[in-house]
Amino acid sequence: MDPAASLGEPQADVASGSAAEPKRSKTAILGVGLAVFVVYYLSGFVGLALPTIHESATPVWAPTGIAIASLVLFGRRLWPAIAAGALLVNLNTSGHLASSLAIAFGNTAEGLLGAWVTMRFAGGRKAFERPEQVVGFAVLAAGLAPMASATVGVTSLVASGLASAGSFGAVWLTWWLGDAAGAIIVTPLVLLWARKPSLEAYRGRRAEAVFMGAATLALALAIFTTRLPLSFLTIPVVIWAAMRFGPRETVGAAFLLNTVAIVGTLQGRGPFQFGDFNTALLALQGFVAITTLTGLILATGVLQQRLAAVALKRGSDELERRVSDRTVQLQASEARLKEAQALSRVGSFDWDTASNRVTWSDELYRIYGLHPQGFAATFEAYIAHVHPEHRRQVQAAVEKALADRQAFEHDYRIVRADGQERWVHARGEPVLQAGKVVGLRGYCQDITGRKSAEERFQRIIESGPDAFVIVDAKGIMVEVNRQAETLFGYTPEEMVGRPIELLIPDSVKDRHVGYRESYVKDPQPRPMGAGLELKALRKDGTEVPVEISLSPVQTPDGLIVISAIRDVTERKRAQSERAELERLRAMDQFKAQFINMAAHELNTPLTPIKLQAHLLRSGASGPLTDQQRRSMEILERSVDRVALLVQNMLDVGRIQSGRIELKKGPLDVNAAVQEAVDAFQEIARQAGVHLEGWTQGDLWVEADAARVSQVLFNLVSNALKFTPGGGRVIVEVRHEGREASVVVRDTGAGLTSEQMARLFQPFTQVHDRAQTASRPGTGLGLYISKQLAELHGGTLTVSSLGPGQGSDFTFTLPGLLLPAGPASPRAPAGLRAPEPPAVPAAPPSPVEKPSTHP
Repeated sequence: MDPAASLGEPQADVASGSAAEPKRSKTAILGVGLAVFVVYYLSGFVGLALPTIHESATPVWAPTGIAIASLVLFGRRLWPAIAAGALLVNLNTSGHLASSLAIAFGNTAEGLLGAWVTMRFAGGRKAFERPEQVVGFAVLAAGLAPMASATVGVTSLVASGLASAGSFGAVWLTWWLGDAAGAIIVTPLVLLWARKPSLEAYRGRRAEAVFMGAATLALALAIFTTRLPLSFLTIPVVIWAAMRFGPRETVGAAFLLNTVAIVGTLQGRGPFQFGDFNTALLALQGFVAITTLTGLILATGVLQQRLAAVALKRGSDELERRVSDRTVQLQASEARLKEAQALSRVGSFDWDTASNRVTWSDELYRIYGLHPQGFAATFEAYIAHVHPEHRRQVQAAVEKALADRQAFEHDYRIVRADGQERWVHARGEPVLQAGKVVGLRGYCQDITGRKSAEERFQRIIESGPDAFVIVDAKGIMVEVNRQAETLFGYTPEEMVGRPIELLIPDSVKDRHVGYRESYVKDPQPRPMGAGLELKALRKDGTEVPVEISLSPVQTPDGLIVISAIRDVTERKRAQSERAELERLRAMDQFKAQFINMAAHELNTPLTPIKLQAHLLRSGASGPLTDQQRRSMEILERSVDRVALLVQNMLDVGRIQSGRIELKKGPLDVNAAVQEAVDAFQEIARQAGVHLEGWTQGDLWVEADAARVSQVLFNLVSNALKFTPGGGRVIVEVRHEGREASVVVRDTGAGLTSEQMARLFQPFTQVHDRAQTASRPGTGLGLYISKQLAELHGGTLTVSSLGPGQGSDFTFTLPGLLLPAGPASPRAPAGLRAPEPPAVPAAPPSPVEKPSTHP
């Protein structure tokens, strides 16, 4: 298991020597940092505890290797853990803060520099797989990087008075060699053992690996429990690991030897017992470092050799497999060729002109309907089966090919042995020997199906709804259909053989040549209407909008392009009309939104204005003069008119947005009509108009009482508005089956058919200004009334015999709850009988109703 897998492995950038920092959680970073800190501190504590030339310098310094390996594995963000470990271990040793800080700085810089050169020159996490990586690591990471730590550390000791200037060289050498040995032994150990072996050839040797480990341990104990100079015996063990296993086992064996060697040397045993302990340890570490490097170089060389052998084996196996497959393919090629000829209806021939011997393939015999035993196998026998109409053409093509030494290709008909005629496409080329024609070789393909398809294609083109123009690669029209004649006004003779630019408007004709040439270089199908605004030029000079689809087809004669051209004049006109309709619809929606918003804004100040006017007129603020009272009455009427306008505008907004709701319940139709008549009696009396209601008993419907009253008030108000003094307005209740109706009949201004057609449209007044000057309104009352009637499932219609002959408005309500009472009285003198309702149209002028109505 890769220890960095859970944290994300840094990706080495070999060119820059940097490692992309992997994304890790803060918890993971802290956990790894803590582990590195602990290991660094403990290993440093052990190293500085050994007898040495100075308390801060030791020939055994594993923390260097730990620092480089951890920074390579987990990224340079771990440097604070290394700095903290170095600071703490040096403080415990010398107790001097300034020198400890300097030493910690040098140790951290050493780790960062060593990690950087490892990433840059030794392969990063995949280091120690090639000899050059080992050498690069040894020289740069293990050689140069420790120099920084030794120089900074010893300089700080001398500067702090913890070491004499005369001991600088000895302390520096001990420091550097300890760090270098730690880098050479520990860094490869961590990096190599942090990942799985890279070569499958090392698997299956567990027993040997265990035996090698036991032998290494036994040999190390034997060497370093005596004082005999037997250190050379460790070399065969390292070579064993390098030759039989690989770099990771080699560095593992070296680490085991080094561990036992250090313990034995400290106990005064082993072959390096000369001088003091510091000298012995320096000699030991130098020996182990050299042995480890030698083993690693040998192991990586063997690894590369084995990898190359594996790759060579795989390549050899792959080559052998391909050769085997190719052999099988070659053995089956003849069978496949026969199958291919049968599927493609292609047969090959070979004619030896010297012997006049013709050799045909099996498929060619099948095409001609012949049998090898029944065919003379000569050129003359072949010509005999060519259709008489094409025989001269074939003979001329063959003679020309032999004379010019050039290949030929043509289509012609043959006559099979059973008398059936078929089309074939033949291609032949002369066979040359020593510059002399000795034969003719080629193939024949049965193209009867293709010829039939071409004929069907021609019929389809002629019968299609679009104009078809077929051009060759040079832009010359080679075929057109009847629809093209109709669209462009040219005859086929006037188009075929002419450039396609004949049909292109002058404004783009020059550019079209370049477009056409670019298309021929990379022909791709283009569907009809591919987002291009195109126009074509007719013979009479007019331009027509078109859509064009292009279909490139490779033929034996070269590329042709089939252009399907569609006149889209009508579509463009329809699109323009649709766009205009959408614009008008959007404007209408905007108008409705504006009206609704304006009505709400206007409605807000009306209530306080009306209340203040009422208080003033009532004398709450003091008595009013007659003139002031008349002014207040005018003001209240004006406020009522504005309130009516606002109410109508709100109703229009609700209707158009579908937000109006009916609160239905049982409604006495007669009572509703009587209420409307009573409400307008005083207004009618003042206008000199006779207003009368004709009702029936027990007419009940399911309806919204307030909205029905709103419609009746609008109709009665509208009738009174356009009925002059001396006229009459009758409101009559009727019923038919399950439907009740109210007819409002007047003897007023009347309506023309054109006025009735616009009567129920919003914001419309159908009478001229002279008629409406004294009858102001919003033009919404009848529109709202008709919408309310239809929301109830009923109707509102109008009929009139013409100007000056009055009008009838009929308001129907379905769903009669109780049967009707006695019939209504006959129409009084001066009122005509009701006319059948005319086709509903739009409102005349706004219908006003009392301000107290909802």
